[in-house]
Parts: sequence; structure tokens; C-alpha cells
Amino acid sequence: MKRSTIAVAALTAALLVPPATAQGGPGGPEGGAGPAACPQHEEQRQHRLEEELNLTPEQKQKLHALRDERKAAREEHIAKMKEVRQKMKEELAKEKPDGKTLMKYATQTADLVEQMTKQRIDHLLKVKQVLSKEQFEKLLSKEMMEPGKHPDGGKYPKRHGKKGPPTEGSSQEE
Repeated sequence: MKRSTIAVAALTAALLVPPATAQGGPGGPEGGAGPAACPQHEEQRQHRLEEELNLTPEQKQKLHALRDERKAAREEHIAKMKEVRQKMKEELAKEKPDGKTLMKYATQTADLVEQMTKQRIDHLLKVKQVLSKEQFEKLLSKEMMEPGKHPDGGKYPKRHGKKGPPTEGSSQEE
């Protein structure tokens, strides 16, 4: 009984804090700040990265194709994660949630996280084939930066997608 209670509490906590993988990294589609929080920021980040890596037109073309491929896979993954989290919420909302069912959803979530991690590794291996050794090392230093940190060392700006941009006299700080 105590084990079941702990499991339900852990699953509840997992539901209240969206998994980082479902966000696609800092600022993913589920909220938070970061480059993917706003398409303009993502485009600016990509352009700056292309300049910093001094990419050839051929490299840019190949990397854009890889990025589009990864984006499609990531969107599919996010949809699956949302579906599983919704099922978990529905089960937890029942008067008597079934611990075995919740554990099944926890396993599904873990499997999705593993799949996404493997897809990311596969993507990075493909990117490595396109870039020179120096370019890839520079990319890794930026790619693997601390989550939530801006490449320039600061924090990403707050997202304005859900509440709209700040109006005159208001603040984005919460």
C-alpha cells in the first residue's frame, strides 16, 4: 500500500512538472523561455550559429534538411508525450486510481524519453558528418550548454507567446 502511494505521488509530481524532453530543450513548445519559445528567436539563433560556424552554402542546405527532419520527429514525440500525460491525469483524477495503470503510463513516458534521446544522438551523428571537426567541436560547446542559458551567458528572455507581449508600463517579470 505504501509503495503504491509513493508511486502515485511520484507520478503526480511528474505531471505537475512537464518533462524537459517534451519541451524539446530550453524553451520548447510547452512553455518556458529559450530559442524555440518563439520562431523568431529560433531563426535568429540558427542564423547566428551558421555565421559562427562559417558554414558553406552546401553545409547550410544539408543542416536545414536535418533540422526539418528532427523537427518533425520532435513534434511527433511531443504529441505522444502529451497523450500519455493526459491519460495519467485522467487516471489520477479517478476516485480510486489504478497503480498498475499509472505504472504502465510511467513506463510509456520513460520509453518515449529514451526514444527521443536516441533520436537526438542519431541527429548529432548526422550533423557531425556534415561539419568539419572544428565546426562540430564549436557546435557541441554551444549545443551542450547549460539548459536555460543564453549562448551569450545570460538567461533567455521570458516568453510572450501565452500572455502576449508586454504592454507599455507592464513588466515581463513574474
